[in-house]
Amino acid sequence: MRRKGLTLPELAIVIAIIGVLVTLSFAVYPVAKAKLNSATCVGNLKALHAGMSVYLQDHDLVWPQMPDDEESDNQEQASADPATGGGEEDDNGEEAHWEWWYQVLKPYGIPKKTWVCPSDRDGMELIEDPRAKFVGSYVPSMFDAGRNTAFRWDQPWFIERGENHGRQGPNMIYPNADVGTGMAITPEKPQ
Repeated sequence: MRRKGLTLPELAIVIAIIGVLVTLSFAVYPVAKAKLNSATCVGNLKALHAGMSVYLQDHDLVWPQMPDDEESDNQEQASADPATGGGEEDDNGEEAHWEWWYQVLKPYGIPKKTWVCPSDRDGMELIEDPRAKFVGSYVPSMFDAGRNTAFRWDQPWFIERGENHGRQGPNMIYPNADVGTGMAITPEKPQ
């Protein structure tokens, strides 16, 4: 006579195996998520590099030049003036800095989300809130207004700010589109 179903010991073994597999998957999840975020970060840097490369081709190989402080101060005051329809003035100008860079690469298909590393929790929270200030995770290098200046030295075009990837250090992308990591700069804790 054939029996249907599992006996109690067989059922206990199946439940134990499933429990071990679930426990192992919980241990692997944070590592897998960190690797995925790191890969997405590298993809963001490559997208920024591609957008900047096309920008440079369109602008005779001249790196974008931010307006000088006096000019940007006048623009900030004009945008902060309620009579002209502007919003509140940004105290430290950081939002204006990031917004300027975003506007430079926006015509080349670079959305705001590309400027934020997925491991940068603060940046991801800001990008999801449409009312929040925009602050990116990748700092563009500053070059002079000469032709081909961005290619003369092996200086990174974009460097990731913060400690988003732990001991690995910040990601950075070079003129030849190689992505490297730098030394993590950790502020000393006061004793």
